Amino acid sequence: MDADQPPPRQSSFRSKILGAIVLLVAVIAAVMGGAVGKVVVASYFRPSLPSQSISESTQTNSYSEPSQSEWAAIQKYYPTQYNQIMATAPHTLDPIAMHNAIEPVISKILADHQSQISNDNLENSYSIFVSEAKALRGKYPSACINLINGTAIPVDTNAIYPPDVIQKDVQTTTADLIQIATQPAEPSTPLSDDQFRTLVVSAFEALPTDEQTVAEPLIDKGENPTTTIEDQSICDFQISLFSKALSAPSGTLKRFLARTANH
Repeated sequence: MDADQPPPRQSSFRSKILGAIVLLVAVIAAVMGGAVGKVVVASYFRPSLPSQSISESTQTNSYSEPSQSEWAAIQKYYPTQYNQIMATAPHTLDPIAMHNAIEPVISKILADHQSQISNDNLENSYSIFVSEAKALRGKYPSACINLINGTAIPVDTNAIYPPDVIQKDVQTTTADLIQIATQPAEPSTPLSDDQFRTLVVSAFEALPTDEQTVAEPLIDKGENPTTTIEDQSICDFQISLFSKALSAPSGTLKRFLARTANH
């Protein structure tokens, strides 16, 4: 493989930065007079995709300028990880092999340095997450759950996500990689229990009543959805949760993530 040539990759949020920001399961008691007894914030992690999860159509994608900049950032700022990628798949241009070689490495970089990502970059990244979750929810609700849980998405997201979202997805990864290496941000103080509770409960209460009814037992027990309406309801809860965090004063999202990382 040409060391100066970026690896082909599927542009999708799931296969990029935000999956690398680990959201550990967080449980909070919420006294709501018979409503949700406890709220589980779904974990999110970006693992490597199994080869079968990448559609045949992505195997012919040409290199894009954003992917070149992302690859250049790894080469310049993360030589150890770059060498790891080259050692994993050094003699192939197969996009699936290269995708599976690069994704776990980027995931680990971003997960290990979550607290050093700036407020602005986190907010940009989670804005993309919300956009992608909405796109999946509208066409493939179960794939939205894959996105939330960090499992392989069995559909071609390039055909679902708007082109501008795909481009921004790649650009935010590049920005985060460079920012962590050159200007690491200071860790944030986690939200207090009351602040965390208020945010999560407000996100739940923003759901339509029928979705609250469907989502409540799943959230309360920490169970995965198994039907289309359950997929839609849990997906909408996650969209609501991060939308609330994004619309709150700047820094709230990072403090929310810091709070979940403590559980």
